[in-house]
Amino acid sequence: MKADHAPLPGDEAADVRLSEIEGMAPATVAILEEGGYKTLNDIINLEREDFVKLPGIMPDDADRLMGIINELTEEGEEVASAGEDKDAAAEAKPEKKE
Repeated sequence: MKADHAPLPGDEAADVRLSEIEGMAPATVAILEEGGYKTLNDIINLEREDFVKLPGIMPDDADRLMGIINELTEEGEEVASAGEDKDAAAEAKPEKKE
C-alpha cells in the first residue's frame, strides 16, 4: 500500500542506510547490520551501552557511533529550527498597509 502523503521533514534523513553515512567504518556497518540495524532510524535512539553489547563493537567504536548520531541529529535540529525561526520572524513582522 502506497502512502498518499509526503514524508515529514527529517524522515528521509533518518531512513539513510548506515553504509551511506559518512564516517561509518564498513566493519562497523557490517556488525550493525548483522544485529538487525540497517538505517540511521534503526540506531538513532540507541545508547552507548546498546552498541557495546553487540559482538565486535568496542567502547571506542560505540563512542564514535554516538558522535556520528549526535552530529547528524544536531544538524537536523538546526535545519528545522532555522525554518521555524524564519516562520516566527515572518509572523512577528507587521504587514505594511498602503
